[in-house]
Amino acid sequence: MKTGAEKNMCKRIYGAYRRFILLLLVAAAILMTGIFENVSAAETRNSFSSEKEYVDMISPIARSVGLKYDYLPSVLAAQCILETGYGAYADSTTKPMIRYNNHLGMKTSMINSTWAEYTVWPGRSFTKRTPEWYGGRNVYIRDRFRKYDSVKQCLTDYVMFITHAKLGNGRYKYRYDVIGNPSFRKTIRAVRVNGYCTDPVYDKSVIKLIRKWNLTRLDSGFGIRVSDIRLSHRKTLRLKKGKTYLLKAHVLPSNAARKGVKWKSSDPHIASVRKGIVTAKQKGTVRITAVSADNPEISESVKVVVR
Repeated sequence: MKTGAEKNMCKRIYGAYRRFILLLLVAAAILMTGIFENVSAAETRNSFSSEKEYVDMISPIARSVGLKYDYLPSVLAAQCILETGYGAYADSTTKPMIRYNNHLGMKTSMINSTWAEYTVWPGRSFTKRTPEWYGGRNVYIRDRFRKYDSVKQCLTDYVMFITHAKLGNGRYKYRYDVIGNPSFRKTIRAVRVNGYCTDPVYDKSVIKLIRKWNLTRLDSGFGIRVSDIRLSHRKTLRLKKGKTYLLKAHVLPSNAARKGVKWKSSDPHIASVRKGIVTAKQKGTVRITAVSADNPEISESVKVVVR
């Protein structure tokens, strides 16, 4: 039986332990907040110290969105550079566009509502003066533009518009001339000719930027589709309960544009999978499958037995 002194000592030790755990939780919360703030800041930057800094920021985002939705990344990146004046570094009049992550001049009214179900625009807007070509000359008008939560959201919304917007007769306005087109000259010319912009030299300006910054490097793999998936373990995989195993998915061809895969388990209660890591949970048999992000009809699976 413990004495009073021993009981008080236990209480002090327990109290100190609780305070220590609380401090760890607070520190972890502060650290995670900082991480999320940094991620958010990276996607919502509104200040650039040089032309190159903006190009370095927009390039990977343009490549990611372009390859995912079949819009030539070099063209997408160059359009952003032109529309924003290098993120307002070379043209301060575009600062409102940068502040609200609108890097492509997306207005609240975009032809019609035929593509409404595909837009990722959150619905907020702002008003600013903008140059437009009328009667052979450049004039300024006031118009309403879209606010976005991130640069990627803006680029995605633009590609959704280009892909799904239709004319009154039901024909796609841009899709057949732009989406999947491997030529940057033909792609941007089709964008201009079909009416996305009023500047008569818009396509020439974009082409100059593509050449200046060697943006065709972003187009590597464009249009190359996934043809097959091979798993690193093809025979029956046997695991003990509580064990994990890393499965690797090799996508073919190796230079395919969208090499990502989605993992799934036929019964996550027996064995789950996340990023290829299989976790054995309880006895039974399941199939772990890797599905191509490029073509869901292409997949490969392996039998997993949990003992």
